[in-house]
Amino acid sequence: VSVPSQTGGGTYSWVGQGAPKPVTKLQFGTLTLGITKCAGIIVITEELARTSTPAAEGVIRRDMIEGIAQFLDAEFIDPAKAAVTNVSPGSVANGVTPITSAGTTPANGRTDIQALIAAMTAAGISASRAVLIMSESNASALGAGLNPLGQPLFPGLSVTGGSISGIPVYPSQTAGGNVVLLAPDCIMYADDGGVTIDVSREASLQMDSAPDNPALATTVFTSLWQSNYVGLRAERFINWKKARAGCVQYTVQTYVG
Repeated sequence: VSVPSQTGGGTYSWVGQGAPKPVTKLQFGTLTLGITKCAGIIVITEELARTSTPAAEGVIRRDMIEGIAQFLDAEFIDPAKAAVTNVSPGSVANGVTPITSAGTTPANGRTDIQALIAAMTAAGISASRAVLIMSESNASALGAGLNPLGQPLFPGLSVTGGSISGIPVYPSQTAGGNVVLLAPDCIMYADDGGVTIDVSREASLQMDSAPDNPALATTVFTSLWQSNYVGLRAERFINWKKARAGCVQYTVQTYVG
């Protein structure tokens, strides 16, 4: 899907009495969101599916849904993840120059976050609707930080989230040492609606975490039906892309409370 995106605003000026008003224009570009998906297959024996308590199939379904969510969380903000054409989107932080951290203390964290906000607003993007993503460890350390009077530096922050200077904080351990400030309304996002779990007993699979693509003459396939196996496939169609440069800023630090 090709979507027009605004890349620049109009220009405005004062107008004297009887003088003509300036004619201005917006600037637009085009972004394309293709179809991308992530998936995985887990195979268990028919005996395990039938006799386990609690049912192994239900346990695996939950693990697959949680595993894909964790994988996508990491892919979304990992600065090292570049886009692969027709395969996967790049991280929203990929290609962004990180802000140098002031240090490891919660007071340094306040300085770092102020620097992130300054970098975003300098790019012409309002930080009023921005959000912060950081690890649960960093959120806990910053939430426990005290000023010289013994008062919390970030009274609205804990390991479960909260806010810093009015900016919502979403903890995710997949963030690692990355502290990311992003403007959600500048990120295009397409989602099919969730994880789909399909079950098959008749498919033939190459039992490999890195299957041949395309299949070779030497590729060995295993029949699930013949081997009394059950295959569960988890799949999610999802894509994202930044609409404007500067809408994501980040620093790298592990804070110590």
